[in-house]
Amino acid sequence: MLTKLLICTRSCSKSGIRYQCAGALSALSIAKIVYFTGVRRPGDDELEWVNKSYDLMDKLEMADSNRNVCHRSHAEIEEFLLRLSRGQREVSILQDAAGRLGDESPTARAVIHLFSGSTGDAEFEAAVQSSKSEHGRCSTHFDAMWYAEIMKHESAAQRYYEHLSEIGTFHCGIELAFASKFKP
Repeated sequence: MLTKLLICTRSCSKSGIRYQCAGALSALSIAKIVYFTGVRRPGDDELEWVNKSYDLMDKLEMADSNRNVCHRSHAEIEEFLLRLSRGQREVSILQDAAGRLGDESPTARAVIHLFSGSTGDAEFEAAVQSSKSEHGRCSTHFDAMWYAEIMKHESAAQRYYEHLSEIGTFHCGIELAFASKFKP
């Protein structure tokens, strides 16, 4: 099943910007599939796929005059996590992501503050719970779980995983599937 999804996603990423964000988001999906499942072609690298996504986003950003086109801030948060998993803590990526956010992104801002150490768990949870979007809460809890796993904060990782499970597979199915890398 994942192999079929990967094939479909690869063809979508070749669409360029013809279908707005489809190609960029497909490239990001490939990066996560490669990282979380290990399904890859020889030479596949998740950060190369992130860069392919950015190339497409750059083209759309110029056309739309939107710095956060295709939710690039979230892609940068994920790039930060991919690099952190390799031992590279590049805070400048989080700063760039924060600079792209508007007032409509409380969950992304909460993640950035959590990762940068400028907020604690209570403030983070309050910001996440204020979101009306189930998908936004899933994505945010998943990113926090991923970060906690990398940082070896097992109790926090478990708590965020439980939040994903409580929201359920309808909204958090992809995140729960990827979480199996950490929680088999």
